[in-house]
Amino acid sequence: MPTGGACGHALCLNATVSLCVLNDVTAVGTAFVVWGLVTLEVWPTFLGSVLVYYGKLWFLDRMVWLYEDVIAHNEHYRSWLDGH
Repeated sequence: MPTGGACGHALCLNATVSLCVLNDVTAVGTAFVVWGLVTLEVWPTFLGSVLVYYGKLWFLDRMVWLYEDVIAHNEHYRSWLDGH
């Protein structure tokens, strides 16, 4: 049985703008990581890693909320929990 995060990610097409912003935060963090690794600087690498990590965790949290909202109103998605 898939987890809420995995099922929620399939619903990303219906997500709100805030989810796109969280992906942008992760992209900015990735840029900092790359910059820090290329220049061998600790602070941009660390900052970028924190942005990537927390951006993705928050995104996953929003996906689970979205999934929970959808299964409350849609029988098809609710059936995923039953395994049918």
